[in-house]
Amino acid sequence: MKKSEKIMATIAIIFGSLVVAVLLQAGINASGGGGGAVIGMMFLGVIYGIRSIWKSNKGQDNSGNLPSKS
Repeated sequence: MKKSEKIMATIAIIFGSLVVAVLLQAGINASGGGGGAVIGMMFLGVIYGIRSIWKSNKGQDNSGNLPSKS
């Protein structure tokens, strides 16, 4: 994964998490719940997304190290 691809994926994940959080917030407001759960869900979504980027990046090389530049 190129650096630019990694940045784009990170932006996409954060944006996607915000959209999900807004939708959840709207649903919770409609049902009269609190907003703390939405923030927690958004935080988990961002962490999970970033972890998946790191895993796919490490997949380039079996030892788990970033491939050396030749």
